[in-house]
This record gives sequence, structure tokens and C-alpha cells, in this order.
Amino acid sequence: MTARICALVCLAAATASAAVSRDAPSAFQFTFRPLASRVAKNLRHTLPRHFAIQEAATAEKTSTGFLDRIFTKSGSGVTEDEAAAIEAEVGMPHPGETPYKGFVSPVEVKTVRDEWVAAVESLDPEKIVALYSADAALPGALLGTVDTVEIGARQCRTSILEYFKVFCNKAAIKPAFPPEVTMDDLIQLDKGSVAYNGYYDFYFTEKDGRQLKAHAKFTYVYRRNPQTGKLEIALHNSGLTPQGLVELESPEKPITPAEVKEARDAWIAAVRTLDPDTVVAQYSADASLPGNLLGTVDTMETKRRQSPSTIREYFVGFLNKEKIKPAFPPEVTQADIIPVGPGMVAYNGYYDFYFWEHDGRHLKAHAKFTYIYRRNPETGKLEIVLHNSGLTPQGVIELPRPEKVSIKEVETARDNWVAAVKSLNPEKVASLYSADATLPGALLGTVDTMATGARKSGETILDYFKSFLDKEKIQPCFPEAISDDDLIQLDNGMVAYNGYYEFLFWNKDASHTKAHAKFTYVFKRNPAKNNQLEIVLHNSGLTPEGVIELPSPNKVSAAEVETARDQWIAAVQSLNPDTVVGLYSNDASLPGNLLGTVDTGSIGARQTGETILDYFKSFLDRKQIKPEFPPKVTDEDLIQLGNGKVAYNGYYDFLFWEKDGSEKRAHAKFTYLYRRNPESGKLEIVLHNSGLTPEGVVMLKEPTVQTS
Repeated sequence: MTARICALVCLAAATASAAVSRDAPSAFQFTFRPLASRVAKNLRHTLPRHFAIQEAATAEKTSTGFLDRIFTKSGSGVTEDEAAAIEAEVGMPHPGETPYKGFVSPVEVKTVRDEWVAAVESLDPEKIVALYSADAALPGALLGTVDTVEIGARQCRTSILEYFKVFCNKAAIKPAFPPEVTMDDLIQLDKGSVAYNGYYDFYFTEKDGRQLKAHAKFTYVYRRNPQTGKLEIALHNSGLTPQGLVELESPEKPITPAEVKEARDAWIAAVRTLDPDTVVAQYSADASLPGNLLGTVDTMETKRRQSPSTIREYFVGFLNKEKIKPAFPPEVTQADIIPVGPGMVAYNGYYDFYFWEHDGRHLKAHAKFTYIYRRNPETGKLEIVLHNSGLTPQGVIELPRPEKVSIKEVETARDNWVAAVKSLNPEKVASLYSADATLPGALLGTVDTMATGARKSGETILDYFKSFLDKEKIQPCFPEAISDDDLIQLDNGMVAYNGYYEFLFWNKDASHTKAHAKFTYVFKRNPAKNNQLEIVLHNSGLTPEGVIELPSPNKVSAAEVETARDQWIAAVQSLNPDTVVGLYSNDASLPGNLLGTVDTGSIGARQTGETILDYFKSFLDRKQIKPEFPPKVTDEDLIQLGNGKVAYNGYYDFLFWEKDGSEKRAHAKFTYLYRRNPESGKLEIVLHNSGLTPEGVVMLKEPTVQTS
């Protein structure tokens, strides 16, 4: 085999003056004009996969793609006679003949694979089993998709038949492989044997009507039967992927109110775009069951519109407005829908349309509707097969043009909201949001996430404020004055108020935080409440500054303690007693106290600046001192005592370099009680208790002996 291929390479190289790299003998570089197409195709099946073929930068495209790897447009021409000579030398077949020396082509694999697909779709177990090898020396083996380890490999046609009798016990099965088989999908194992690997799906229709989809991966090992020359399955390993088996929606499955609401809301959104094509796309285009429309403003002369073109004609006129707002009931319930057949439902009720005309008029149409939806069997989504819309006796009325919302009205509504928030009463805050079914209040809260979504009911808004107001105190901070620049006048007595605000929070854990945020409130007048403004939209989002923690008079932070501690370390290292004593409280009502490391019970607590100074004059009488505390102060090291006081506890060492030349290490434990000085805001020591641990003082270096 190798010799024949080398002969091919050498002959082609000689013909085309190709250069073969001496530095990389396993990598061949060719420069050819295209050979005859059949040479190119068969060459792909001739060269074993382990040859490393270096890619050409300017590849000549062929149907097999193989010339992409080895041919460029430069070099000498190869004639048909020369190509035929090459074929004769290596024994290449003509297209359609058995590949050279029994190597298996993608075309052969696709053929036998598709036979397996057809056999499975036939639901005939015997037809499937006939595709597996019956050779006693190498019988077909199956590790089935739904087999388990207890069953093991099925290695005879009898056990494979048993498998497919169960597997095919369905109303229908459709295997779904990748559409093509390529060389990259194959591993040539030997002459006449190949492994085909990949992923496939199975669509099952069960006898009870359920539809399932199995996600799986496969390996087929095919070998060519020496008697027939055809491929047969020597091994079939099929296993589920992590996606496994999922149940699909059946067109017979009852349509839910949620599905109807989704389809209805899609129609509303399409109408509000004022684009006729977007609206028409909501109606069935199935020739066997097309969408029908009896439009709100159609007459008996118009008759029913039964095609996309006539429905579009209707909406071209209907949508010729500045703005349209359909107003349906907010929810769809089971009582609103009537099943009218498999995968079909009728949705009935009343709705209003608000029209903003090009001439400035504002109209309201009162109407009743019936939509008949059917589930599209291909997409699974609902589409309209009948839409009947007719005016009620109230008909179309012209609405008065509302006056502009004043700054004073917005200030009053905003201040009412601030007062309700400061009361920490969730019900009082939620009552300021619209409860109108046609335009309910919506909230996108400051601390809500995308997963939460917009809160569009009084109940969900109340839930938000129950959590948001769970504080000791809240102070919203809006800009003091509202100007016309802060407002966007909308239609129908509505206004948008935009800007930035802050919240000061006094939290129940004694922390004090500040949130920086931006806001939009959309207010509308409520005629039932003497035209007072109520909130129909409140969107509040943090700015990049976000939420920050503020110093609290009731809580001392770890950072504050660390600063005060490091000042004490620096003062001790200075060996200046006055500098150290300056860190202890001199307040007569709460003076600093010291129980020093080397003090005894007879001395007692030092409670005056003078006695503390005496201690440090002695303690610091050394060549050098180095206190060693833990590197960081954490909240776990602190005990909050309230009212700006905190206890800091732990262990530390002192390294002493004595004047007599000795060096010592003292192991000790400490408690510092700090309080925040109300005038300076800085921490000072009101108690310092330091005592040796059992390890005590360790001599590191003996005193220097003086010699005379």
C-alpha cells in the first residue's frame, strides 16, 4: 500500500515539479494544477489518514474538499493521459466503483447508515437486525441506547432482535443523524473496516400519543462482508447524553391560559408597533386552515377576510394612527377560554382601544372579541385562525384632551411617596401605585434583579416593600426642587419624572449605608381620586457608585481599630512615653485604664495619665521594642459594645532589645477597649489589659559579659 502511494506521489511530483521537504520527510508539499476530478476524489480514499498533508494557502476547491489540502493553482499542468497513467499505477477505481483495496468511503457509510434509518422507521425488528453481521467469527454486537450494565453487550442476532422488538414498540420513530458523513467522522481501522462516530437524536411517538426526544451519541463499526462486498454492522454502541430523554409538547395537549396570554400579548405588541406585517404574522398562513378576520371597523359589505393579503389590507387602514393602545383584561383565566377541538381554543371577552389620531384627537373604542387559536404542529406556538371583533353599544367616543400635569402635582405625589417610605409602612407605600386593571402600577425595584422582572401587581409590589422597608430608619433624598426639565409630558394626564436620588439606611445590624440611584416615575391622574397622581411605573436602579457603608456612631469598623492599633505600635517603637500615653483617653468621665503586661496585682489598674506615664517610662527603657500583632483586624476580632465603643482582643508578642545586650521575646494576650471621641471622631483607649501567656518571656540572647 505504502509503496503504491509513494509511487503516486513520486510520479505526480515529477510531473508537477513539486518540492518535497528533506527537513520534514513526513510532510509533503505539492504544487499542482487540478487533476481530473475522479483522481482527486479517489486520492482522498487512497491516502491513509496518518500521512500529515501540509495545507496549501491557495487551495483549489473540489466537491470532496480533498484538493484543499494538497493542490495549489501553481505548477505544471497534468494532462488527462498522465492522470490515467497515475490511476493505472495505483489501481484507482472510477467513480461509483469499490474504493481502492477495500478502504471504506463516506458515501458507503452514508448508504448503510440510511438503510438503518429506514429500517428503524419501518418499525420492523427483523429488517433492522438483518443489517448487523451474522458472521460467527465476528458477529454484530449491540450496546443499546436503553440497555444497562446488567444486560451487557448483545452479541448475537437473537438478543439484538429482542432489543429492537422492545425499542420499536412505538407508534413512530424518527432517527435524526447529521445530514452528511465526512472523512472527519470516520476512523479507518483496517482495509474494509471503519468506525463512524457522532451524535444523533431519536423522536419517539408513543402509543399513548406522547412525543419524546432522546439525545444520544453513537459509534458504529462497519466491516465489508467479503462475500457481498457490502458494509454490515460489527459493533453499535449507543448511549444517552446528559440531556437524556425529554418529553415534547403534543398538538393534542390542552392549551393553557398562559399560552393564550402569551399569544394575545404578542398580538398587542404587534399592534402597538403600527406595522401591518408584524400583525398579520400572528394569523395562520396554513392553506388548509388560514386566518380569518372580522375586523372591528369592517362592515357586512366587507365580508370576512380570509387571506394574509386581505387581513393586511385591513391593518394598513386600522393602524394608520399616531399611536394605538389595546387594553385587554390583565389576566387570562380558564373561564375565558373554550376548547373547540384538538389543539384549538376560543378566547372571548371585552377590550378597549385607545387611538391617538394624526389630527390630535384622542378616541376610545369599546369592543368585544373572540379569538380562535390553534397550536401550530411544527412550531408548537399558537396562531390565530379566527378573530372576530365588534363594537359594543358604547362604540367609539372622543376623549377630552387632558391638561398638562403641573410641577406642583408631581411634587405632592413625590413627597407623599417619601413620607410613606419614612413611615416604614409597606401598605402605605404600595397604596400609591395604580390599582387600575387596565394600567396597573409596575415596579422595577432598586434591589430587584433581571430574574425578578417587573412587579405588576399590588401584591408583588407589597412584597418588595416589606423587604425594602425592614430597617430601623430610611431617609430618601430627592433634589429639592422639580423643574420642567425633570418632566416629560405624556398623553392622557400622564407625566414621567426622572432624575437621581439617594437613600440613607439605618440597618437593624447597626450599620449605616447610603445607596446612590437613578429613577423614573410615570404618574397618571386618577379621576376616581379627585385627579390625584398615582404611580403607573417606578423604575429605580443603582448608579455605579452603588451602596456604600457609612461610619456609624453606634458601630466601630475593623479599619478604624486597625488604624488606632497601628498608631499605638508606632508610638511604642518610638520609645517615647508621652507619645504612647497620648493614645489613652484623658476624659475625666471615662479615663484610660491600663493593666500592664509586667504589672502585678499589688499595683492594680493604672487609671490616670500620670500612672500610665510612669508605666511606659519603665516599659520603654530599652534599646528597641517591636510589638507583633496579627497583620489584619477583622470583624471576628471585635466585640461591638454600642455607642461608639468596641473591644479588640487577641494575642501579641514583644521583641525586646535590652541595653545590656540581651534579646527577649514576650508572649502575651490583650484586650483594648476603644471608644470614639465625640469631638475628634477618632478612637482612643479607655482600657488596655495585657497579660503574659504561660510561655511568658523567653531569652533569645544572653547579656553581653563586660571584661576588665
